[in-house]
This record gives sequence, structure tokens and C-alpha cells, in this order.
Amino acid sequence: MVAASIYVYMQFFPTLPALILVAQFDWFFAHGSPPLIYLTMNKTIRKECGQLFRHVFKVETTRVSPAGNDSVARTRNPISSLMHAGSGSRKEEVPGANERSNAGNH
Repeated sequence: MVAASIYVYMQFFPTLPALILVAQFDWFFAHGSPPLIYLTMNKTIRKECGQLFRHVFKVETTRVSPAGNDSVARTRNPISSLMHAGSGSRKEEVPGANERSNAGNH
């Protein structure tokens, strides 16, 4: 309500930049807080958003039981797997690399 009042005021009178910032932040909090409230208070929405997040970023969750009977959740993210895949000493061969290097020897 405060943001709307300030925006109406801004249409008719010169406005200080500080008041414009107050209106912008008020509008931001008024429209940005309901999703946060839904995510923190509604178990169904929280669960479905988590599933959507895991689907979009392809994060797989598995359960691992160590020596004790405690169950520990582990996540595997293919993106982080790719980032760490090149850190080993294994040399990967590029398909067709031999044909290109042997082409000049004929």
C-alpha cells in the first residue's frame, strides 16, 4: 500500500531519489515475500519445488548405509562429476585424432 501511494505521488510531484528507493524496496518485498512464505510454510509446495529443482539440475539422491545402521543421503550431480572428471591422470583419446595426425605422413 505504501509503494502504491508513493507511485501515485511520484506521478504528480517531484520526488527525492531516497523516496523512489523506498517505493521500489517496498514493492519488491510486497511481491517477493509471498513465494518465500509459501516455500517455508507449505510442505507440499516445498516438496514439489525440491523435486523440480532436482529434475532441472539432474541431481540424484541415493541412500548409503555405512558400517553403522545410520542412513546417510548422498547426492550426485552430473555437472560436478564432469568438473572433477578431468582432474585424474587418465588421458582421454579424442575420436579421429589419429587420422588427423597420420594424414600428413602419406
